[in-house]
Amino acid sequence: NYRDYEEKLYWDTQYVNSGKGEYTREYYKSQYLNGDVLLGIDKDITEDFNITANFGAEIRDNQSANLKSNTGKLIIENKFFLGNGETIETTDAESHTQNQAVYGTCQLGFRNYLFLDVTARNDWTSTLPAPHNYFYPSIGLSGVLSDMFKMPEFISFFKLRGSYAEVGAGAGFAQIFQTFARSVDGEMGMVYPSSQRVPTELIPERTKSWEAGAELRFFEDKLGLDATFYKSNTYNQLVHVTSAPSSGYSNAGINCGNIQNTGIELMLSTVPVQTRDMKWNVNLNFSRNMNEVIELTETLDRYEISTPNLSVGDSWIIVGKPYGEIFSRGFMRNEAGQIIVDEAGLPRITPESELYLGNFNYDWRSGLTSNFRYKNWNLYFLIDLNYGGVRQSASEAQMALSGTSKATLHGRDGFIFGGVKEIDNGDGTFSYVPNDIEITAELYGKHIGGRATNGAGEVFNHEATNSRLRELSVGYTLPVKSTVVKNITVSAVGRNLFYLYNGCGWFDPDVTYDLGKNGQGSESAFLPGTRNIGFNIKLTL
Repeated sequence: NYRDYEEKLYWDTQYVNSGKGEYTREYYKSQYLNGDVLLGIDKDITEDFNITANFGAEIRDNQSANLKSNTGKLIIENKFFLGNGETIETTDAESHTQNQAVYGTCQLGFRNYLFLDVTARNDWTSTLPAPHNYFYPSIGLSGVLSDMFKMPEFISFFKLRGSYAEVGAGAGFAQIFQTFARSVDGEMGMVYPSSQRVPTELIPERTKSWEAGAELRFFEDKLGLDATFYKSNTYNQLVHVTSAPSSGYSNAGINCGNIQNTGIELMLSTVPVQTRDMKWNVNLNFSRNMNEVIELTETLDRYEISTPNLSVGDSWIIVGKPYGEIFSRGFMRNEAGQIIVDEAGLPRITPESELYLGNFNYDWRSGLTSNFRYKNWNLYFLIDLNYGGVRQSASEAQMALSGTSKATLHGRDGFIFGGVKEIDNGDGTFSYVPNDIEITAELYGKHIGGRATNGAGEVFNHEATNSRLRELSVGYTLPVKSTVVKNITVSAVGRNLFYLYNGCGWFDPDVTYDLGKNGQGSESAFLPGTRNIGFNIKLTL
């Protein structure tokens, strides 16, 4: 891949109001090489036993280089070349990583109803210190009991399964090398280490998981149930924790943690109606994941994780709690839960992000699908229901600060905030009386709005529970007398049509601000959701 990019910012536009313009030039190239070799075996050992095995190896080699120069302010107005800059800054970056692996899978089958699956894989990655490798296996056993034993007539199919698996993961580029930067300050300049200390003994991240499940079908497949129970623990995650200033670093990378996920997944399928001309299939799925931070480090029981720049809340990892707890500044309250106002009649706001807003994960998720066919007509729909979790809107916070939201229309001619005034009784106790001080919408909006460090994120917190008609289609199948095409199906299809309920109001709770920085609970300048309506033509050969 190759990219040649330039950016011209013209003087006296909405983007540049000083410096006679600005110019940026960037070159980027990358190369991704993948190689695989695979050997497969499928053989009947005896009349009862069959073995299927695969053995392979792979190599992935990734290289990239980036060269970027910026002029800063231009000397000659709107003349775009690098030599026309007052202060030219150039950055040069290169990366090269390689991963090698060997792996094998083997399935031993007995009479086509009992199966033992074993896998093993060993990776060598350049992003880890010597010996650069990590090994992870898995084993699983499944059996079709309805083929092994005589079942009651109403049981059409019965299968049990269980498995244990381990998964390893390396690190990102240059996580094992301490990097340095240089400065041209002074006569000779200087070289200094980056503010982030790399981990001293980086080891691979590892996930160990157990899973058990069952699949049953009843009454000649008219009713079905698929249930899965699982538990997984992820260890040795690479995190960066705050360091003491005396160390010379602002933060340091360490391997730590044990994050546990336990959950259940259920799928219920049924065929309520089936005749020659009509068939109705209904499927209901449900999943619940219970997450808990079991351990961080020996000396650390809570840790603030990175969040996007404009997030209203701060995200934390806390031992004994789920991953993704969100705290923010909020209103100060008395013991009775009443909001306390200051001398100006404005609600008092906590100085730190100490108010708990919730967790950005859903408590559970579910979906309902229905497919109804009558002769050549077909009607299909999918409804989602996601329950729990919270989201914070940075757009609402900024609009409250600027007075551009609908909520700021209330009280523009003055209103009294529904709180209480605090009265010092002089003996170490306080009493409270209803607030009677009038304020304006402008004062209130500027007080609570803006960035998380200035306002009150509590006001812009929403429940994330939502349900929507995810998909709807109506189709008709045209029979075709042809030796090539059997039939043609024409369908009108709509996706993301409307919400049955949305706790976030105007924005989509499923859209993420910045997943790379734990922005799952944040909204910032989201575009309006889109409703897609179209037509499909399907040919069956």
